[in-house]
Amino acid sequence: MATVSETYLPQLQPCLKGEILLLSWQQVYRILRVDVATTRRGVRRRDIHASVKEALQFLQDDTAMRNMASFANSFPPPTTDAKATLDSRTAPVNCPEGGPSDQYSVKNTKDCAIWLSKEAKISEVEALRIVLLEWQSRAKMRILSANAGEDGDSANDMSLGNSFQSSFLARSIPFRSSILNPDTPDDGFNTTDGLRSRLLRLYLSERSHVVRTTDLLMRHYMESRLPNWLGVQTDFVELGKLLTRTICNDDFATPQLDNCLVAFTNALSLRVNQLDSGSGWFASEGGQPDLETSWAQTQLEEMVPILQLFFCVLDRVYATPRSAEEYFRLMDRTKFLDFQLALPYTYALDLTKILAALIGAKFLQPKQPFHFAATDGNEATRIGFTMHEETILSISTVILEAASENNSLTSLPVYAWVLFVQQWSEQVPNTINVESEPISKILDSNNLRLLANRAVDEKQLFDVICRIMPQLREVFREGPDVGLENEIRTYLLWIHSYSISSGLVLYDPTIVGSLLTVLDADRSYWEPDLNRIFDTSDLAALNTNLLRPFIDLARSRFPLEAGPFVKLMKAVIISGRANGAGYSEFVKYLNNADYFTELMNMDFSAYDEADVDPSEGYYIELRGDLPIFVSNTPGAQKQSVGGPENALVPASQSDWHIVSAIDSRSVGEVLGDQSRPLVVAWQHQYKPLDYLVDWLGSAVSGSRYVSYSSFSQPSVDDICEVLSLFTTILQVLRQENTSALSADSEELARFILESRSTEFEDEKDLISIVFAIFEYQLQQYREQSGAEFQTDILAKCIDFIHAVTYVSPNRLWPYLARSQLLDLNGNDPSLVAIVTNSEMIRQQYGFLLSCIRLFERLVQLSYTQGTAARPAASTSRTALTRFGSEANGVSQARYIPSKAVRNIINGFLRIMISVFENSQFWQFSSNQEHAEVNIALMDSFDLIVETAYGFDDEPDLHKKFTAVLADSAELLTTLLLSTQNQDNLSAPLLAILSSTLPELEMATEVVNLRHLILEKHAALNLCTRLLHIATYLKTEESLLERRLFTAAPLLARLYAFADELKSPVAVLLDALLTASLRHDKTPPSLLGHMGVSSAKDFLVLVSRLRGPVRGDVGEMATWDLLSTVVSSQQQWFAMYLLTGKPPRESARREPVPAEGAPADTQAGCQSLPVLELAFKGLTHFFLVRDDRPILPTLALSVLKFITNSYNHWPSVMGTQTYHTEFLNAMITFYGDLDPIGSGGSVVWYSALAAAISEFLTLHLHRSRRIGNFEPANRLVNKLRYIKEVAFKAPNYNFSMHTQLRANVPNVYPGLTVSKFQHTLVYPVQYGENFFYDLGMAQTLFKVAKRAGRTTRLGNFMRDMAAANVDLSTVDAQVQLHHKSKLLVIELAQAQRKDPNLKLVEPLLLILKDCLTEMGDTRLPANIIGPLESSQIDLAMIILQNIISIKSTEVVIALMKMFPTVWQSISSLIMSWDDLYIGNRSALNRQLLRVLFLSLQPLTVERGNNEKGSGPNGSPLTFATFDALMDVFVNVICKGFKNLANTVHEDKESATTSDFGLLTAMLQTMLAIPDIDTLHSQMALQIAGTEVVRYGASLFSWADQLLLDGDPIYGEHAILFLLELSTINSVAETMAVEGILSQLSSANIMALYARTTAIGPFDNPPRVHSIWVRGILPLCINLLSAVGAPVAPEVLSFLAQYGNQIERNLRDLGNVSSPIGARPADSHLTLGMAAEVHSLALIAAIVDRMRGAAGNIGTSVATIGTLDKWDPQAVQSELEEWLSQRTARREFIIPANEREQEMANVNAPAGGRALTLLERKVWDELEGARRCLDEHNAS
Repeated sequence: MATVSETYLPQLQPCLKGEILLLSWQQVYRILRVDVATTRRGVRRRDIHASVKEALQFLQDDTAMRNMASFANSFPPPTTDAKATLDSRTAPVNCPEGGPSDQYSVKNTKDCAIWLSKEAKISEVEALRIVLLEWQSRAKMRILSANAGEDGDSANDMSLGNSFQSSFLARSIPFRSSILNPDTPDDGFNTTDGLRSRLLRLYLSERSHVVRTTDLLMRHYMESRLPNWLGVQTDFVELGKLLTRTICNDDFATPQLDNCLVAFTNALSLRVNQLDSGSGWFASEGGQPDLETSWAQTQLEEMVPILQLFFCVLDRVYATPRSAEEYFRLMDRTKFLDFQLALPYTYALDLTKILAALIGAKFLQPKQPFHFAATDGNEATRIGFTMHEETILSISTVILEAASENNSLTSLPVYAWVLFVQQWSEQVPNTINVESEPISKILDSNNLRLLANRAVDEKQLFDVICRIMPQLREVFREGPDVGLENEIRTYLLWIHSYSISSGLVLYDPTIVGSLLTVLDADRSYWEPDLNRIFDTSDLAALNTNLLRPFIDLARSRFPLEAGPFVKLMKAVIISGRANGAGYSEFVKYLNNADYFTELMNMDFSAYDEADVDPSEGYYIELRGDLPIFVSNTPGAQKQSVGGPENALVPASQSDWHIVSAIDSRSVGEVLGDQSRPLVVAWQHQYKPLDYLVDWLGSAVSGSRYVSYSSFSQPSVDDICEVLSLFTTILQVLRQENTSALSADSEELARFILESRSTEFEDEKDLISIVFAIFEYQLQQYREQSGAEFQTDILAKCIDFIHAVTYVSPNRLWPYLARSQLLDLNGNDPSLVAIVTNSEMIRQQYGFLLSCIRLFERLVQLSYTQGTAARPAASTSRTALTRFGSEANGVSQARYIPSKAVRNIINGFLRIMISVFENSQFWQFSSNQEHAEVNIALMDSFDLIVETAYGFDDEPDLHKKFTAVLADSAELLTTLLLSTQNQDNLSAPLLAILSSTLPELEMATEVVNLRHLILEKHAALNLCTRLLHIATYLKTEESLLERRLFTAAPLLARLYAFADELKSPVAVLLDALLTASLRHDKTPPSLLGHMGVSSAKDFLVLVSRLRGPVRGDVGEMATWDLLSTVVSSQQQWFAMYLLTGKPPRESARREPVPAEGAPADTQAGCQSLPVLELAFKGLTHFFLVRDDRPILPTLALSVLKFITNSYNHWPSVMGTQTYHTEFLNAMITFYGDLDPIGSGGSVVWYSALAAAISEFLTLHLHRSRRIGNFEPANRLVNKLRYIKEVAFKAPNYNFSMHTQLRANVPNVYPGLTVSKFQHTLVYPVQYGENFFYDLGMAQTLFKVAKRAGRTTRLGNFMRDMAAANVDLSTVDAQVQLHHKSKLLVIELAQAQRKDPNLKLVEPLLLILKDCLTEMGDTRLPANIIGPLESSQIDLAMIILQNIISIKSTEVVIALMKMFPTVWQSISSLIMSWDDLYIGNRSALNRQLLRVLFLSLQPLTVERGNNEKGSGPNGSPLTFATFDALMDVFVNVICKGFKNLANTVHEDKESATTSDFGLLTAMLQTMLAIPDIDTLHSQMALQIAGTEVVRYGASLFSWADQLLLDGDPIYGEHAILFLLELSTINSVAETMAVEGILSQLSSANIMALYARTTAIGPFDNPPRVHSIWVRGILPLCINLLSAVGAPVAPEVLSFLAQYGNQIERNLRDLGNVSSPIGARPADSHLTLGMAAEVHSLALIAAIVDRMRGAAGNIGTSVATIGTLDKWDPQAVQSELEEWLSQRTARREFIIPANEREQEMANVNAPAGGRALTLLERKVWDELEGARRCLDEHNAS
């Protein structure tokens, strides 16, 4: 045996540990089916799923190819080499035994493989692989085995009574929680016998899927060879080609003799023998019946693909004599595989019989050339069986034997033999002795006739075809097997066509019925377009070759035999390739006919024998018009049927008038004998379509016209068929244009619906006719209700109405509003009565199902009617003709009142709700129909809530453009999200979810499985939708949520049951956990509701993920679920995901496996911890540089899981649990991201960068907390992407969005593009449907198109998709900005903590980017505004952190950067005059804060030796000084002036912090070294802007501009003036302008002059602060700047407030009162201390001036002294305070919040003060004492 590759069988230990998941042949087959079904129709795969790649790699492996090439045995037998491979793989050196935490045993695994190899007689390698598959799938099988014996329909025994009919809103379904037992014990699963049974069943599954895969690959390749094949060439096609060459020694490029049919026959023979002999398993124990049943079932299931492949190959080769003899010999032995077996699933048994008979017939189909011979390499001639006499005789014997058997299916090969011999006899080859007796008997026409009669009459060939075709349709309806079905149908069409053309069979109802069955004429209107027969073929070719004889005959007999023609037209119109020419080929037959064949009325005699040669037939000629339709309408001005010249009808009919007729002199051929009534084929040109409309119109109750030939209405069957034809035409016209009507198709559809010939212009059009018939039938039901009433015609009418909704939807609403169907004005809807009294009795619900689907369509239309504009009032005369408006589509735009639409929808919904509640108890003849009813109902409910809540950002449902559905949506959400059991609709949902699942090993074989899955899928989707709504609306916890938690074990089984349900289950659980977090309480435990066993198995299943490289995008839902789990307080669940350890075991011990058991029968394969898998997968993803077609989306989900885990479970993850390799790979990937991208790559690059930034932020934060700054340093050179993308304006296509917003109202008046917006209720993903919903837009624009407005819908939808991609990019970049902002903040904080990091330069670059001009971007204001604000906020944070770094290099870098920062800020501020008003005021304030921070580094003192290039050698550059001057002018001066004006004009627009910031900024600027070089310029600007006057004015208004009684603006004004006064020249100017006089005139100054003056605790408290912090320091500055000349003015000014000076001295000496904050209490505040210090300083300055008076030319008397100031008394008090610091510490009380903060801070070490406040108070008093000491010294 050849070496087994790692692809086919990896190393043992990773498989046992779950690190590598094996692909089973069943999985490969399923992947292959999906891919082939998609690509065979020409649908190109946009992305190649990883599962497809993995399956392809698996199939290309040599071992897999050998297994497929030898599919007769599937797996090789045991060999020495295989045993050696097994020994090697299980040797301790290659696979050591697991540790204590591992649940596997290598020895037991090997023992199992040896046992299976011996029992199944297969290779040890294959046995080992199967053992590993069982080990890895054990959790799935165990969780599904708990489903056995549970009855999901346990409530069916409850009596329904008349609840449905009596009340639409009956509440009768109890929730049976007993069926959700989380741990149903299964004694057989955990036994040795149970393990061995599973191994054998898995072996059977694997071998059968080898055969199926082989069959599918080869058939897919052979179908690709068809000349009209439109599929996509894939690697699977090439693989099929290679396999075909291997098995058949040919690739069928040219016709050849077969080389593999014998092998196929031998494979069939082998399975027949195995079917007879049994498996022989457990023979010593008497066998196991269930395994024997599985064995037999498998043999049949393997025969099916072999027979399918046989049929396809047979059509492409010439059969050799041996292959023909071998096959027919086997058929003779098995009676054409006519096995009589009792099996649980019979589809394979039935299918083998059908295919065996079809192959027998196919063998005998003649080919061109009829005979074939080939020469091999030895010059020996090989011939086809048609040239071999012995083979012909052998086949003849088998056919004769088959003809005598009772097996009706043998009629196919028997009849095919007749056709074969007929053609073979005309060209018998010379190798055949035609004169021999056996050959003569074969060629005998009588014998052939007998055989034909035996096949057609006795075995009823055409009835057999009618029976088998629905069976084949059911099996082949979907998927890749449709190509095989088409080949079978083509062959059967040939049989029918040849039979008629050759005259072997007469044209009669039997063969017509059979042909219609082959053409799938009974196809339901509701069949999806993808289920067409001949779906890849253009039916025009089939018409030319095969259908023409039948069509010609059917047309020639119309309308006499209208049924066959109508059915045939319907069948062929709906067949063939969509968008092909087939339908138009056949529609022309309905628009033109040359012969009108009908019975002639017995009373009509106006004809003569025509002058035609009698040998050509018997012809007659009309002497008068022959009526087709006649009318007895009173007063009708029409030609009479009879007249005075020729009484053609008796007097009783003389009131009838001709409506339409065959013209006089027309000639017709009399068909059949000449007995009356004659059947005549008249030469008459007409349109059969018009005739059918008129004929249908005669069926309307009260119609006054009828068909003249019979004077009777059409039968119910005829009406149904005609309705079905019209419905089909409308359906095809829609499907041929991809569900939208093109202009030509719409014109044809509207012509059919609305036009009538001129003879009938006063009659109803087709829509009116159908509604009249419908209402009549509803009325008939009331008169003859019961099971005998057939609802078929009602169902056909509903189908037609549904089809009309795509053409003339507005015509339907008035009819429905008046219809008895809903009886909106009464209380007896016919829909309820018919379902209750008719369909429920018959257990068939076709009418109900059609009504539900119509309801869903009406829901889709309802909101389009609500958005239609009301028509303008018109004064024109109302159109009198039928077609004046309708033909031009004008009536389509007429307004339908929304109230009428709402009533119809609500009426329907009430009935549908009642059906949904009660139908779970009904009996259905078909489980499929029950599933279809449930699916249609749930889809309708889902559509309502999705439409009402999912679009338009208007919060009120009744104000949305979908307001017509508001009542319905609210009713549904109320019932489905109710908290009360009696008003809850969730029980049916849970009943559907809990219905019994089929057995696991047979699940894929159930034909109706797709309906089961679709039903579960619909229920899961609806539950998810409701949970999203509950989360959005923050409703109370509903009964649905509680039940879903209770149903957790059920959801786990659904997750395990089918791959198609994994994603919806995961999405539902995600939504359930998210919804549980909306209230402030601990959510229920998901695993706790499952039970221990189910929870453990579910954990294993949910962690079976292949990661972002090997996994598919379908796994994204599971990763999203896991992300929610780790962030939603699901402790056990999260711990398992992170550590791989299951929840705690219960206290009881598990039973110990029996001694000698070949393996641990209880444990199952555990996967890697999901966290570990995520790390490994993402590491590989980050390292792979190419081949990332779809995986960024999945990588985002995986990274979100890691980030959430890191954020919510730091104690579990720690700081070292993740791989260093992962972090390295991620940082490298992060640094290598290309900022220049295009298209969708920009979206995913930005999204990935945002996700990585979020993780790195968490990582840096945790590292910084433990003092590790190395991770931050590693990012120094990795910030390229965020530097160039994150802090730039997002890419936004302004012109595209502007055009889109303008085009929508033009196309659909009254509608805006905002209506298409997704709301936040349901999650959306980046891409073409991100922001605007394309489905909703397309729906509305199709209606707009039908309303007569013109638009290129395709181009418009492409523009909207492009807009969605553009907005996806914008959103991704916005998210990148926010996540990167947090990362940069972490980096900035790290740099501040560790100055040695090299992050200053990149941080400063980011700072520049944050301040880059964004004003030129055209982003919407709601995006650009917050983005700009966030970026400026980040700039401020960066500056805050960097300026705190005490580094000369950093300071110099910040100094150099100041001009750039100022330039950016000035460009972002649009107007200096509107700095504090307008919509950019908040942004401007942020910019000013950044500016303030940027000034701080300039204040750093520099050494005396530092010389720069600035003025006077300053280190500050000229550019810096220019920028500073600009700041002073625009921000300080103009800013204060504008702010002062703003306070007066609009006090709400100004804030006190604005003044504080300006003052602080001025203070900072004045503290900059060398700033004095600008003082002169500053003084000029101050004078020019009159800032001092504005400050004084603001101060004077302080008593008026109060904030809650607080004169805060007075303080800000005086503080600002104080800072200005520090500039000497400005102080001089202020003194000259009399600033003190201006201040003294302010009303607020009167408070200081009152008797009690102002203390720190008087109201308002700020007044004392103004005095201390503003007025007194200002006086000091004036004295210091101006000197003695201003001293008298200052002293005079202070003298006005002598009481204030006395108050200070008095309070300072008050130590006897109680300590407190009342004005009279004893206390000492920082303000009091500062006040005494300032007064002492003023006194000291004045004393100096008095001492120097003589020197400056001023007298001492002129200067004066400080009034009311007593230096001795003050000094005495100070000495007392300072000498008793400890004792008087308690007197120090904070007077405001600022002082309170100081009181809470400890004083620096080395002093006697305890707090910072105390320290400052003593410092102030010490300063005052020094001043007094100077006074005493002078």
